Amino acid sequence: MEDQFQFKNREFTIIYKKSRYYKLSFKNGKFFLSVPIKYNKEKIREIIQKHKRWIKNREREYKNFQLQKDKLKLYERDDSEFEAIVLYLLSEGSKRMGVKYSDIKFKYMRSRWGSCSLKGKITINRYLKFFPYKLIEYVVFHELAHLKYHNHGKEFKNFLSEYIKDWKERKEELKIWGNILRERL
Repeated sequence: MEDQFQFKNREFTIIYKKSRYYKLSFKNGKFFLSVPIKYNKEKIREIIQKHKRWIKNREREYKNFQLQKDKLKLYERDDSEFEAIVLYLLSEGSKRMGVKYSDIKFKYMRSRWGSCSLKGKITINRYLKFFPYKLIEYVVFHELAHLKYHNHGKEFKNFLSEYIKDWKERKEELKIWGNILRERL
């Protein structure tokens, strides 16, 4: 069963399901909240209030995406060209950063641009091949930084800043490109 719910000038599509947990999501400029059947309007208000920061961030990202989407064109690289770029960045980055990775894997992923295991195995999302070089560089250096710091704490951010000074801007730009990719694929 679905219902529309207004809260602070925002519309949410509420989806009642036989489940134990709720799930808040945002797609194509719209908010969706899946909740257990037993949840009432007050419980729904509490959930939305609890996640107000996340909601504002999604709206801001979507607004930025809307402003940029017609200006940006996805890159056309084949897999071998993309892999060569990543391997070059891994080689150069690991030397500069003084870290060693054990293995590299390329994979299409829905929710991550890259990952780094505790054993030093780096996985890079193949969808990055459609993005500008500087965003591929950001993701590769981000994963290399995890070889030294396995979290996103202050030390990790300071270390990454030594090699990618504008990493915060690139991180935001990556979100815009990710939205463009989702819209066009």
